Amino acid sequence: MIDERGREFYWEGYRRQDLNRWGKFTSSAAEDLWQWKGGIKDGRGLADHRAFYPIPASELAANPNAQQNDPNY
Repeated sequence: MIDERGREFYWEGYRRQDLNRWGKFTSSAAEDLWQWKGGIKDGRGLADHRAFYPIPASELAANPNAQQNDPNY
């Protein structure tokens, strides 16, 4: 299913979101590494905090109940 979604939505910009959902974006497990993952030829896992984007300051200012994602997650 992961590979199929990767092909089906190639130009749609969902790949990072899907990899996060299935726990494969930051994972260091051998089956979750691919060539050039993490910027090196053989691939490497990424730090867990890379799974989240920061919430823009304009969104935080517009909603006082919102809290920034923890950068040290």
